[in-house]
Order: sequence, then C-alpha cells, then structure tokens
Amino acid sequence: MDNIDFEVTDTFAKKMSKGIPSLSKLKLKRSQGKKKPPVPPAKLARPVPTRLTHSARLPPEVPFGMQRFKPTTTIQ
Repeated sequence: MDNIDFEVTDTFAKKMSKGIPSLSKLKLKRSQGKKKPPVPPAKLARPVPTRLTHSARLPPEVPFGMQRFKPTTTIQ
C-alpha cells in the first residue's frame, strides 16, 4: 500500500511539474501574441489612426504598457 501511495503522489508531482511550465509557456505565447501587433507602430499608425487618438485621449500619467487596456475605460 505504501508503494502505491508513493507512486500516486509521484505521478501527481510529475503532472504538476509538467503542467506548470506548459501554463507558463501558454501565457508567454499569449502575451507575445498580444504584444506583437502593437510592437511595429509605424505599420499600424498609418492604416489605423484610431490607435493614435486612443493614446492622445489618455492622460500623460498613464504608462505606455497600460495604454492598450485603458482606452475602453477612459472613453466610457
């Protein structure tokens, strides 16, 4: 019985150790996917002038990273 319990906890630990990096990798992929479109602003600024207006509406105190999330709250 002791061996079985140890195997169960070991497999659970293995699953957890496998699951944590995969979650972090998914989060990194998601964050990179969100960041990559705004990273080249020269390409986006010309066809999409709304991004410039959003940043212009925001107060100067807002950091650059928050500009992506704040416009919806500030426009309301």
